[in-house]
Amino acid sequence: MSRQRLARRIGRHDRERGQTPTEYLMIAGIMTAIGIIVLAWVFFPWRKSMQGVTDCVRTDDCQATGAQ
Repeated sequence: MSRQRLARRIGRHDRERGQTPTEYLMIAGIMTAIGIIVLAWVFFPWRKSMQGVTDCVRTDDCQATGAQ
């Protein structure tokens, strides 16, 4: 049995072999966008709390900074 007949019989064609470069780029772009959103969502609150801890250590006045 030829390769083409076998592919037709099991429902696959030669042009349907995995993802195209466009699909890979779309997936990579979506993952990058999600990563940027997650980092922005986590980084800014973390930065504010770390600034409070730094001020507490630097000035030795943790009551004024709210970092206890």
